[in-house]
Amino acid sequence: MNKISHKFTAAQLLLTEAQFCAWIGQSAPGTTIQYNCGFLAIDTVRASSDLLEHERKELVRVGRRAWWAFEHGLVHLVQRRLAPDRFAYLAIARARPKKMQASLLSMLAQHEETGGLANPNISLRQSRS
Repeated sequence: MNKISHKFTAAQLLLTEAQFCAWIGQSAPGTTIQYNCGFLAIDTVRASSDLLEHERKELVRVGRRAWWAFEHGLVHLVQRRLAPDRFAYLAIARARPKKMQASLLSMLAQHEETGGLANPNISLRQSRS
């Protein structure tokens, strides 16, 4: 049986979902942001994550938002291997159609999984408390 070595991951929360949304809204095509460093599949699971519970939940939200942005054609998602079981997770901004540029903030604010962001500069962790 293969065993994943978790000793290299040393997870830490790099940014919140709100910060990621703000980056999407203001990023120029081709700009890159790193939204996780570690092993996302391990770092988001309660039983294997080194993160505090509220940080782990926030990382889950960031990962879901990154995937959502990919599905809507806003970003490319890539991984860069740094070491065994350690990756840099990157989002690269894509050019947006003109009709989407004006409505991007409202689109992010109305996203159902997060309950919507009234202000993308406010952390969801703070706004839900």
